[in-house]
Amino acid sequence: MNKVTLKQWQMFLAVVKYGGFAQAGEKLFKSTSSVHHSVSKLEEMLNVSLLKVEGRKTLLTSHGKKILSFVEKLLSDANNLESYVSGLTGLQDLNIKIAIDELFPIGILRSVLQSSSSELSLKQLEITQVSTASFDDDYHSDVVLSVLNSAASGYSVKSVVSVCYVAVVGTKNSAFDNTNVISTNALHQHIEIKVDREAAINSADVSVNNHCWTVDKLSSAIELVCEGIGFAWLPYPDVQHLIAEGKLRKIVFFDQPNTREVDFYLNVRQDFGLKPGVESIVHHFKSFDSSYKLEQMTLCE
Repeated sequence: MNKVTLKQWQMFLAVVKYGGFAQAGEKLFKSTSSVHHSVSKLEEMLNVSLLKVEGRKTLLTSHGKKILSFVEKLLSDANNLESYVSGLTGLQDLNIKIAIDELFPIGILRSVLQSSSSELSLKQLEITQVSTASFDDDYHSDVVLSVLNSAASGYSVKSVVSVCYVAVVGTKNSAFDNTNVISTNALHQHIEIKVDREAAINSADVSVNNHCWTVDKLSSAIELVCEGIGFAWLPYPDVQHLIAEGKLRKIVFFDQPNTREVDFYLNVRQDFGLKPGVESIVHHFKSFDSSYKLEQMTLCE
């Protein structure tokens, strides 16, 4: 028996969907006779009648009704497969732009991308740091993935990572004693280093407000604290090695925890959901997310 083609199934489905051979031909930019011939040939190859004409209406036969759902799934799967393969062949030319919240540990993103690199052949990958509060869907319309403090409109949330932040002070800071034990009220007398890109850019690289210094980069905050200036709440993954090397010390509060959990959302632009490169990053981000959550309690101890 000759093999039925996808094009024949497409014409059959078009006749059903649009209510006749002429209507299907108009939608498919085919002549009525061409559509009729294709469907007739299909029925001949299968040795079964799928359509019947009653007056001006073209209706499904009992056999046609039974196979309709299978035909719809077949064509849907074929379209999805074509989209996926098209994404694979065009992946090397795909420019993926990722927006990362300024407070998100860049080391986590680096680990995810390193895990994905063996599957990707991207020529261009652009990473930009943003403030979640100032993230604008229109201005950042070219962003495919974003890691923010909240879900973004027009995007689908694919994963959530809770990052452990720890209060630390530099070992060079003589304002703290060696025990590092302090109350919340007493801590207010010390300079706090905060990361706020918008506030810092609108003034200078470092802005000073009473007992709070604002910087535009997480790396700047880490550097200042290591040099003995103030204290900061910093992501544990980015300062763990500095604590181990003795450059930073954890602050111990006797009236509150010295760690905080901050949730970050992996948002993927809805129309990029099936792109293989994006799927790969999401997959590894989820895998990293699961293993990272298992380590949180020990990391923050």
